Amino acid sequence: MQYGYKSESLRLEREKLLEEQQRLMLKIEQAYAPARLGSQARELGLKPLLASQVGTQKVGGASQLPAAPALLNPSASFQR
Repeated sequence: MQYGYKSESLRLEREKLLEEQQRLMLKIEQAYAPARLGSQARELGLKPLLASQVGTQKVGGASQLPAAPALLNPSASFQR
């Protein structure tokens, strides 16, 4: 009989923990949503990158990887 009560108690606790896990995962997804990140960045005084702040680095030789976009002046994007 005791095992039945313990089993039921553990089942209810597991169910409660799974619900909490789902709630927390949803909260994480909402926090990382692009719209939310954008509003938080603006609250911190960050501004969107300008086209003049992004460029490509020229590489010589065919054996190297293709050029990737990079910040020309990274500190300019952190002005407040």
